[in-house]
Amino acid sequence: MDSVYEEFLKYTDNYKKYGPNILSKIEHTFRVVKLCETIALSLNLDKEDIKLAKLGGLMHDIGRFEQYKNYRTYRDEISIDHGDLGCELLETELKNIFTTPENDEIIKKIVKNHNKYEIDTTLNEKETLLCKIVRDADKLDIFNLVLNSDILDLENTTISDDVYESFMHKKLVSKECRKTKADNLVCNLAFIFDINFPKTLEIIKEKDYLNKLIDKYLVLNNNEDFKKKILNMKELLKTL
Repeated sequence: MDSVYEEFLKYTDNYKKYGPNILSKIEHTFRVVKLCETIALSLNLDKEDIKLAKLGGLMHDIGRFEQYKNYRTYRDEISIDHGDLGCELLETELKNIFTTPENDEIIKKIVKNHNKYEIDTTLNEKETLLCKIVRDADKLDIFNLVLNSDILDLENTTISDDVYESFMHKKLVSKECRKTKADNLVCNLAFIFDINFPKTLEIIKEKDYLNKLIDKYLVLNNNEDFKKKILNMKELLKTL
């Protein structure tokens, strides 16, 4: 893996001129790699599958760098799907740089599926397992990022009714449904409904991510409708 990490750092070094958001994405990637390893170890996977999980974590956001270079945003809905872009890059200019002929196909499937509303149902058992590991690891670090930064500026906005209903029915929130900045918070909180492994849930509970996120934004947003909805959501989360 060391040589792959070196190639990753060499590749991403070309994008650092585009600002601190690039460095943040590099740091996020390495945290996701570590979380992939933690989850994979909890599942007693063999060494080769642990390496695949870590490589999937390393590659999961490889499309983010070209996305930010070309669009100056990480918002897929107003630019390009970064999972699809990452898969395309691994098929073209990045072919065989980070992957080998033996693992190329499974890594591309991980990259393509890590950010989708749901995983492609045609994947085989091993592919699905590795996709779930990377998705869980990615969500864990997104909780961490949102809690420990000012990523979300809610600007006194409230939660859209359809987004609120999705959450209250324990469903993920699709990107297309988000209309307000408060919807972005709900989208992140709803990740809890797509967690796959006991280790991931253990970390979420240990870090108390969901309660801390809700409490943080309750203080920062004075909109009464927002407060009512978010408190109802908090009560629902107690039942999980």
